[in-house]
Amino acid sequence: MTNLKAQLAADLTANLRAGKELQKSTLRMTLAAITAAEKAGKVEQVLDDEQVRKVIALEVKKRQGSVQEYLQAATQSGITAERQEYLRGKAEREAAEAAVLQDYLPQQWDSVALNAIIERVISEYQATGMRDMGRVVKQVMQEAQGAADGKIVSDLVRSHLQG
Repeated sequence: MTNLKAQLAADLTANLRAGKELQKSTLRMTLAAITAAEKAGKVEQVLDDEQVRKVIALEVKKRQGSVQEYLQAATQSGITAERQEYLRGKAEREAAEAAVLQDYLPQQWDSVALNAIIERVISEYQATGMRDMGRVVKQVMQEAQGAADGKIVSDLVRSHLQG
């Protein structure tokens, strides 16, 4: 078992004993997603810490997407006040689960740090236009090692190469 997966399992046990329902259910679902990723494909494998982080990041993205969908659904016309309250509650739950999982991911870089790396990579590759975007994004994401959201990196690189 990898260090990160062992940490998740230990935290699950601690939260079971403490009776923390939100953390308990979130960690259970995440460990199940990790196990599913390990069993995916023809040959079962053990994920290393980096692969476990990717699974956790995917779980966070799923929850963030759900938050947006619930909030959007709550603002549609013709929905009763009860239903709106229910949807907002679901959105809050998903956001809380995402926050629990964020603790297991590296701290996200701010835009200042990302811009500095993007500018350096652009000058290293002598990138001049949008045709170089893929190489630049790939290198920045490799250097970030999970500490930067791909969409944000892509948007920043696009703005640098276009402007």
